[in-house]
Amino acid sequence: TSSKKQGKVLAINEDHGFVIVDLGKVDGIKRDTVLTLKRNNETIATLTVLEVRDVMTACNIKDLNSGKTIAVNDQASVLK
Repeated sequence: TSSKKQGKVLAINEDHGFVIVDLGKVDGIKRDTVLTLKRNNETIATLTVLEVRDVMTACNIKDLNSGKTIAVNDQASVLK
């Protein structure tokens, strides 16, 4: 499989305030990677990496735009 720069939210853990995205080590995700979350081309939040696995990553929610909530299938893309 080739690495992808865009993924999506697989799950949200409201209690602990983190999300799981379907991008991982195979996609070049590293500890210092920053991701953006978008829905309908509008940025909802910025994510920082909590734990990287091969094909998925747990991310901390860094900046959540006011009034926005994160949903499964929101688009995640690598910012840097």
